[in-house]
Amino acid sequence: MPCFIFTYFPYHYIENEARSKQERTYQDLRHRHQLGKGLVNRVRLFPYFQQQLIDLAVKWAPKRDLRLHYMHARLDYLQIVVSWRFYATLKQVQSYFLQDISYVLNKDRYYPQQWFANHMNQKRISDRATFDYLIGEYMPTKAMLKWVDPKPLPPTDEVHPRNVCCFEELHKKQVLEKAGLITPHGKFLRHADSEIHTLNQAYKAMDQGWIPGRDSAVG
Repeated sequence: MPCFIFTYFPYHYIENEARSKQERTYQDLRHRHQLGKGLVNRVRLFPYFQQQLIDLAVKWAPKRDLRLHYMHARLDYLQIVVSWRFYATLKQVQSYFLQDISYVLNKDRYYPQQWFANHMNQKRISDRATFDYLIGEYMPTKAMLKWVDPKPLPPTDEVHPRNVCCFEELHKKQVLEKAGLITPHGKFLRHADSEIHTLNQAYKAMDQGWIPGRDSAVG
């Protein structure tokens, strides 16, 4: 299962200093608009807001079929450690948190607020030893508020699987094309010793961990 650390930063609008009367007028109108709509230029992760984000994340992960292993928050950023067992690009999984949590926070607001910055960081956890060290020792020392999955991974569960390369591809079809398993017209090439006969069966097999070009059949 792919396992990543995602880092998110609170929204902070940086405004350049006005150099003319017209720019000052525009800034004044913008500030009045923000004040009237209850919007802020900078989101601050105070402790009560950190706890709210942690509570939302714990409920959010199972709905996306993600496993939340760890989460902590500080005043200037928050980090989550998640893993998943389905086919999805890294960019998709990373944006799930921003989309879903922002939707919940804006659900009761008449005017939506941007809560997180557009830039974010990610780091792949390469092996089980690194995972145990980060979750058990290193990351808790950096946290103000934290949440740890009460159900630890079993000793036999892999953190860096053989099929992680499939999750970094943009589309499943690109993986099949690189392996030479698709005709120029997009038809799947059948093999006598393979249990996969159609394109949909190939996509389903990739969700279960099959790597086109390395394995001839799901096993």
